[in-house]
Amino acid sequence: MSDTSEEGNVCAICWDEFSKPKILPCRHTFCKPCLKGYLKKTENCTEIKCPMCRQTHQLDADGLDGLLDNYFVNLRPPDQPELLCCNVCFEEGILKTCSHCSEKHCPSCRQSHKLALKISGESYEHSSDSESEDLELDDRDITDEPSMPFHMLFSGQTVKTQFNVKLVSAFKTKSMHNVAEEDGNPPIYKIFPNGNNRFLVILSLGPEILEYEPDGTEISRFNGRISDIIETTNHRTFFVHPGDQLVLEIIKTGAVQMYVACKGVRPICLAPFKDGRLAVAGLLIPRKETDEDKGEQEEIRKGILIIYDKNGKVIREISDGTDGPILRFPRCISINHLDNSICVADQDSRCVTILNENGDLLRRYDAGQSIRQFHFLWNHTQFIPLSLCHDPDGNIIAANNVDGVLHVLHPDGRFLGYVLTTDSEGFGHPAGIMMDDQNRIWLGDRVDGKIRIYEISSFKNHFNQRDYVPYYP
Repeated sequence: MSDTSEEGNVCAICWDEFSKPKILPCRHTFCKPCLKGYLKKTENCTEIKCPMCRQTHQLDADGLDGLLDNYFVNLRPPDQPELLCCNVCFEEGILKTCSHCSEKHCPSCRQSHKLALKISGESYEHSSDSESEDLELDDRDITDEPSMPFHMLFSGQTVKTQFNVKLVSAFKTKSMHNVAEEDGNPPIYKIFPNGNNRFLVILSLGPEILEYEPDGTEISRFNGRISDIIETTNHRTFFVHPGDQLVLEIIKTGAVQMYVACKGVRPICLAPFKDGRLAVAGLLIPRKETDEDKGEQEEIRKGILIIYDKNGKVIREISDGTDGPILRFPRCISINHLDNSICVADQDSRCVTILNENGDLLRRYDAGQSIRQFHFLWNHTQFIPLSLCHDPDGNIIAANNVDGVLHVLHPDGRFLGYVLTTDSEGFGHPAGIMMDDQNRIWLGDRVDGKIRIYEISSFKNHFNQRDYVPYYP
């Protein structure tokens, strides 16, 4: 698998590190874009002749996509944007030139400059001076009041608190499995902190794991068929491998060892308790069909929550409640370290499920769908949470993948309100969410491949002082 070219771990066509490497049956590896261009020059597109050894190989109906990926070669890092010095703060950044004064501004200074020109009544336009696309931040005054989405006015829920946030940074991720020729965006599956003011992103194409700094600078990337990764309070790193039904641990030497095998369970997500225990949520693997099962309807997916001690021993398994399965398809899990309650985003049940550490069901939050059905209120919007997190006070922030609305819940699951923004793009289609140590909300978009970072600017209370008021510094 490592036999690539005479010059080492590079593509023999472009003589650069690999971009979406494909391996031929003769064991020679090339970039998929390079093979695509090479194939265009041949008359027969159903076969390909190796550019190195000249062996001819038949392609199946999937063409180049039917070739195996080579995960054992160096991937080409994405092109980094050119950094220039801002004319105002003299810091390096991705700049744009103002048509009014011809000065080059970084995103932060550009916002202040736009606001000043807006107040003075002057027209302005910024053109890009950097090689890569810059993402425009909201150009409205940060004192503008964000408005409630129209359809949420018919949710049937009483809004107690309104959190207002402003977009402070945004950038696009790039995937080695998503080249420019294919004209697509890498969907973001998970986003989470990695210490040292950095964070990791799991892309569902590939899949790939990317490490970034907050300004969008890529630090590293690697391939790995995992769906979640966490770090415990005692600095142990665990990840789940759904295909092999394993929870694995990265030890100090960088090697990977098995922590526990999840027999009969396809693990999807996990979260740590402060005392070193792990909570792992996933799907029960259906048993093989027997003759007695034939003719019966296919069973719906059924989820499970397993709690392990710090040595990998099963403490508790939670799957069924009094009214059937507690979970259907868990996509994200978070633990409130103030009371050890467990919060799960359940895609198929279309709700957020809150349990105590013993696995007892405390509450299900369905964004008021049961309220609307009971009171016959109109609201066509579905609630499908794919991601959630806890803030420092134990409140739950759950992202609705359908309309991009962020719901804020009390630690026990009671509805508090919404997170609102004046940003014209809204929150997009969030499939990954986290809150950093500065109380900024990070969102990963499953459609456009963007990371958006929001800062809480203010919040409004619509209830008396005896009610619960979350605190944000």
